[in-house]
Amino acid sequence: HQNQDAQIDAFCHVTTAQTSPSPLFIAHRFAYLTTLYVAPEARRHHVATQLLSSAKQWQQTQALDYLELTVLGNNPAALALYQMLGYTTQNQTLRAN
Repeated sequence: HQNQDAQIDAFCHVTTAQTSPSPLFIAHRFAYLTTLYVAPEARRHHVATQLLSSAKQWQQTQALDYLELTVLGNNPAALALYQMLGYTTQNQTLRAN
């Protein structure tokens, strides 16, 4: 996404992935959103929503089963956006120090 000065103020990167070959998993080829960034001055203008929509369209044109992403637990704004757009939690990572 470019702003009026032709500067990039947001981007995302989506790649293809697949589940591990294992009898424990149903095999899937899917799109994985590795990065989504929106500059602070571009936030709250639906830029992330537009990027996610484009990523979803790409996933569908590639005939991939679904679009997956990871969000940090300390990013409530991103989590709220993803949930509003219909993304659901599939697993949680827990850590002990």
